[in-house]
Amino acid sequence: MNKRKFMNKGMITGELKKATDVILKNKNIEKIFFLMEPHLKGKNNPCSVAVKTNKKVIYPYYSSLSMNCGMGLMRTNIKFSELKDKQYDLFKEIDRVTTLSQLGRLIGKDEITREELDEILLKGIDAIPERYFKLEKKAFEREGNLFRNKNIDRRVILDTIPKSLYGGTYREIGKNGGGNHFVEMQIVDEIYDKSSDLKKNDVLFMVHLGTGYLGDNVSSFYCNINYKLLKILYSTVVGPRFVFLKKVAFNLKRYGLRFLIKNSNLLFRNKDYQIGLEYNSKNGRDFLMAETAALNLGYSWRYITYDKIIRSLKKVIKTDFQYDLVLDKSHNSILDEKDGLYYTKNACWLKGEGDLFILPGNYTNYSYLCKAGKKLSEFDYFMDHGLGILLKEDDSKLQLKETMMKFRRRRWIKTKEIQYSYETLENSEITHKKLKEYEKKGYFKIVARFKPKASLK
Repeated sequence: MNKRKFMNKGMITGELKKATDVILKNKNIEKIFFLMEPHLKGKNNPCSVAVKTNKKVIYPYYSSLSMNCGMGLMRTNIKFSELKDKQYDLFKEIDRVTTLSQLGRLIGKDEITREELDEILLKGIDAIPERYFKLEKKAFEREGNLFRNKNIDRRVILDTIPKSLYGGTYREIGKNGGGNHFVEMQIVDEIYDKSSDLKKNDVLFMVHLGTGYLGDNVSSFYCNINYKLLKILYSTVVGPRFVFLKKVAFNLKRYGLRFLIKNSNLLFRNKDYQIGLEYNSKNGRDFLMAETAALNLGYSWRYITYDKIIRSLKKVIKTDFQYDLVLDKSHNSILDEKDGLYYTKNACWLKGEGDLFILPGNYTNYSYLCKAGKKLSEFDYFMDHGLGILLKEDDSKLQLKETMMKFRRRRWIKTKEIQYSYETLENSEITHKKLKEYEKKGYFKIVARFKPKASLK
């Protein structure tokens, strides 16, 4: 039985092939899907893959430990002409409400309460407080609550999450944590699916955000050899209110205590990737509950970000407008299904044929809204989370006579004025042709293309 399925066989060469040969020695693996961009990111670390295993052992490293890093798309009926002269003011406001300085992380105002965070971990977006704007639940992957319709014990679930991770989350939820995360304003550039109700030049907002320290670190307690020692250390020495000490401790864990822990989140690293937890053990059950709660936090995190974007728009343009969420999907997750465990690393799960997903560009490139095609069923409806490698291969970057703005987040204790610069938008023709080839094969249908106008990262 061939466990491997390739969407782009041309990329499975050299070191990537060696890495996949190693992981396939694991008898618990049933399927592994290599999508459009199964490239290596660092040593033995493929991106854009999904793995299915049986329910004997859980392998946390088959996914990224940054649970529910995800992507969302919100549209409005605002025309770009209405915002063209207000971009700077708008992104200055978005920066103000979505960025925490280091001092703000330490003594800033809490976004939510302890009780509200508990409810969000248990109920996802069903527990979003009423003070936030309402968004359509159906736009969220699994309606933003992975515990829905499950018989759960709230205290058992909450006890799986170290309370030392709570402190920063009160303030950070809904904020842009930096790294490769961003908030980007786009406009509808081309519409290919005539049944779509999108309109040209309407403004959209795409966000790429995760779950902060809680989502990044909750899983590591269960897949580190010395996780019990770390759990005691973090829960006692570093209390939930000492945000700064918590940050120092995590950095020590990540960079300085290599002799104590297995700290790599590389998917196919020869030694670490096989660290497993027995599915029916207490550690295994606790890990899945903690991971699912972190997924719920991710949906809610981005929900609050959408609210902040809406409020920024209302403050800057001062006119009525309509908005709705097109989609919100995780691309790092572990899903406990009836037929097995599914792990995604930089890949999103789709409900089936016709489900929408976004293929984002690279800050200065086009992004695409697509519908899953029938042929994607061969990959159990998993799909890439971006176009990075296809864009790198594109040598037809024709300069257009237009520009976009790039903004930098405020950093450290001082609030710095947003730095912005004009950069030439790249016209990626080869990338578009490659996507059309996948479309012809039946993997998906391109609905629309979006042009970036401003990005905050």
